[in-house]
Amino acid sequence: MDINEFESRFNLLKPHIRKAGEKIIQMREAPDFQVTKKTDDSPVTNADFWSNEYFTKLLQKSFPGEIVIGEESEDKEYPEGAEVIWYLDPIDGTKNYVKGSDHFYILIGLSIDGMPALGIMYKPMIGQFVVGYEDSVYSIDKSDNRTTLRADQTFPSGATLIMKRVNQELREALKKEFGIERHRYIRDMIDMLGPLYGESNGYITMRRTAFWDLCTPAAIMKATGYEIAHNHNHSPILFNDGDYETDYFYSLPPSIPEGVKKLLFQYLE
Repeated sequence: MDINEFESRFNLLKPHIRKAGEKIIQMREAPDFQVTKKTDDSPVTNADFWSNEYFTKLLQKSFPGEIVIGEESEDKEYPEGAEVIWYLDPIDGTKNYVKGSDHFYILIGLSIDGMPALGIMYKPMIGQFVVGYEDSVYSIDKSDNRTTLRADQTFPSGATLIMKRVNQELREALKKEFGIERHRYIRDMIDMLGPLYGESNGYITMRRTAFWDLCTPAAIMKATGYEIAHNHNHSPILFNDGDYETDYFYSLPPSIPEGVKKLLFQYLE
């Protein structure tokens, strides 16, 4: 799949994503808006289910034969090694959405041969896309103005990383050996995308995380030239391994000292 195909796929989906974003906003204000709890006690709404069904049907119709895994889909099974998988988070940030906050998103990510290849993030309240594929990353505002986005490829002194569920011992070791500080969580954007806006220098999570949360931002950061998670044998974390979650993940600039990853793997063992 080349750059023109990725662009074509995004252009096909773009008006539908805008339409869905408007619908999600309207549903939150409707009298029949419903909020329930999942088994993990996290909130889910009728808008999550509507959006999940809407995009699942859209992707299946637009790209016949390609697998679609949505967060709210009952069936999340797929054959290990599947070539093409769409990962869908119909409303990322449901807690914020329920509270009436602006900070929620639609995430649509495409994995090819197990690697995140196309990432589409949409923020309905401001009508903004962030899109990444190949070596192209850009934002599009509600007036369809396009802005190229870049992430710092260096790893400066005093670098900061978003760290999720990273234990204190590892955080202290990263600070002592490499001068790395923990970056505060970024309230108004997807945390992994912080380097696009000068907000951080990378991302590490040691919390079990679903591919529908990771595929979109991972594809975007991969397109900037960032390294996305490998294991200690330098084999990539694959998004088609038969599962839909991973125990850890990272997105780091290419110039990061190799010792940072070695230290990370020591704490994963």
